[in-house]
Amino acid sequence: MGLKTGSGGWRTNRASDPKIPPVTYTCDNYPQICQVKGSVKNHCCEKTCVDVKTDLLNCGACGHKCGYGELCCDGDRVSVMKNRKNCGMCGNKCKDKERCCNGKCVNKKTDPLNCGKCGHKCGYGEICCEGHCINVMTDKKNCGMCDNKCKDKEICCNGKCVNKRTDPLNCGECGHKCGQNGSCCKSKCVNLNTNKMHCGGCDKKCKKDDVCEFGMCNYA
Repeated sequence: MGLKTGSGGWRTNRASDPKIPPVTYTCDNYPQICQVKGSVKNHCCEKTCVDVKTDLLNCGACGHKCGYGELCCDGDRVSVMKNRKNCGMCGNKCKDKERCCNGKCVNKKTDPLNCGKCGHKCGYGEICCEGHCINVMTDKKNCGMCDNKCKDKEICCNGKCVNKRTDPLNCGECGHKCGQNGSCCKSKCVNLNTNKMHCGGCDKKCKKDDVCEFGMCNYA
C-alpha cells in the first residue's frame, strides 16, 4: 500500500525489503495523483500538487507569483491593500461609500486618517467632513461637528456658535472677554451701570444731561 508524501506524491511501502529504495510517484510523472477525489490541489506545479486559485507561488497558473501586498484570490493576483472587493483578505468587500486603504475599508468622506483619499490625515482640531479636513473649532459651516452651521450674525468660537455682538465671553472676536460688570453691546464691552449709551441695558440711552448710575439715568 502506498504512503502519501509532503509534496503531493505517493511512494510505495517496501519495508519488507529495505535493500530496495522506495519509489516516489510525483505529479510530473503521474498527473492523476492531483486528481484524487475531494482534493482542491488539482494542478501539478514543480512536482507538487497545488491549488492555483489560492497558491501565492502559482496563482492562476504555474509560476505566476504574487507580489508584495498581493494575495491569490480565485486565481487572480490581487493587491489586498487597495482592492475594494478583496480588502485586506480575499472576499472582503467594502460597502458602496467605502474605499480600501492599506487593507481596511474606510469612508473617505468621514475618516480623519483617510480624508478625501487614502493616507490624507486631518490635523489637530480637524475632522473629516465630506472628504475635507475642517477645523470645527472655527468653521462657521461646521462648528463643533460636521454640517452644524452658525446663524448669519454668529461666529464659531471653540466649536460653539456665538453672537460676537452680544456674547460677553467673545465680544467682537473669539476669546475677548468683558471684565467684571461688563456686558457686550454691539461688539464692545461696556458697563451697564455707568454707560450713558447703554444704561441698564444695551442701547438704553440717557438724555444729554443725564448721568447713568447703578444702571439708571438720573438716579436719585
